[in-house]
Amino acid sequence: MTHGRKSEKRVIKDIGARAHPNSGAMRGAKSDASMKAANFRLEMKSTTNQMMALEIGWLAKISREALVHGQRPAIVVSFVTPDGKPRQSYHAEWVVLPLDVFKELTA
Repeated sequence: MTHGRKSEKRVIKDIGARAHPNSGAMRGAKSDASMKAANFRLEMKSTTNQMMALEIGWLAKISREALVHGQRPAIVVSFVTPDGKPRQSYHAEWVVLPLDVFKELTA
């Protein structure tokens, strides 16, 4: 199992999300996971590198998939070790939200 898959499984369990079959590769179960109670659709991204480019395609994809399911989109970004565990550095894992969702949550 790759660092990405290990990290994905760990984060999904840690936040109490529900994993989608085949990491979202199946029709009708797109994206990596969802959180029904919090109404989020999640895409998980991880890297063992020092940086990760945030791709607009990822943002558009999770936004479309969340919209179809009446959920809010979010991307979880993890900087991990080769075994999928978060790096020991401060703040190795983040959640990326659209600004309107952030405003809704902080209003």
